[in-house]
Amino acid sequence: MFGVSTHLFHEQRLTRDHLVHVAAHGFESLELFATRSHFDYHDVSARAELAEWLSDTRLRLHAVHAPAFTALRNGRWVGAFSNAPADETRRRAAIAEAEAALALARHVPFQFLVTHLGVPPSEAVGTDNQRQAARRSIEDLVTLAAKENVRVAIEVIPNPLSSADNLVHLIEEDLDGLDVGICLDYGHAHLM
Repeated sequence: MFGVSTHLFHEQRLTRDHLVHVAAHGFESLELFATRSHFDYHDVSARAELAEWLSDTRLRLHAVHAPAFTALRNGRWVGAFSNAPADETRRRAAIAEAEAALALARHVPFQFLVTHLGVPPSEAVGTDNQRQAARRSIEDLVTLAAKENVRVAIEVIPNPLSSADNLVHLIEEDLDGLDVGICLDYGHAHLM
């Protein structure tokens, strides 16, 4: 299956025309990047619109990228969400945003919730990349995703938690038995 991410249009509000463009270039499936400035996954009418657009363009929603920030402006993150901070209130806020994005599966089925563990060092605020907080978040996300018949894939990103090696160790040592996989982002892996 040949797919692409709506991250290509991330700094714009997602429209039907974007999906028409994607389909016209031979893509069959889509990863939706859940950022409220791009696609408001909290909005029930936006979810219904997306279902209609996908049907019209014959694209399949393959994955939803969990919210990593509230907006992207001039290539910069605004309002980063870390699911691995030492602060439990901030961790729960990130999980709540991912849960809201997962609710899309009730309107438009998809297979995978792609998530970051923590944030890149350039976006970190203090202790945003804590292994134990990340482990708790993945446990929470796997439980929430299973209710929607979705699997969790942790994306390789440039931070101390999320190198491919560290993710393999995390899954094998701390998450043994959980239905979780790795999303290998080649661009991020190359940066590392």
